[in-house]
Amino acid sequence: SDVTEQKHGPFTYLPLEPSRQVPNGFFPGRVTDEEMSASGLAPEVQAVYGKRLTCFSIDTARCYHMGSRLALGEKRIAYLATFNTHASLYPFWNDIREEGASLTPLQRLLLSPGRGDGQPAGMA
Repeated sequence: SDVTEQKHGPFTYLPLEPSRQVPNGFFPGRVTDEEMSASGLAPEVQAVYGKRLTCFSIDTARCYHMGSRLALGEKRIAYLATFNTHASLYPFWNDIREEGASLTPLQRLLLSPGRGDGQPAGMA
């Protein structure tokens, strides 16, 4: 969707250096809007605008971010992809089944954690 105005709900983030200044616990987690406002870093907040099919990347593991609030009656469609640098230490079964589906080897690999054959990692 076009996100060209604030009412369209742009992706909003706090760059790395200001993010490091936000008070948080030993194990950082979510911060409320009120806590973020109290940090005094509002002038540092950045919003991403663009026409439909605009792409951007951001390291959300290192900075505070949010999908901004949409105005009443507005819609936004976005595709979000996540890149992980290593496999999870704790494999999980996503419960995706191939019943009735004809998947290519690549689709099967992408949808099935572990061995790529539709079985979870560590299962025979």
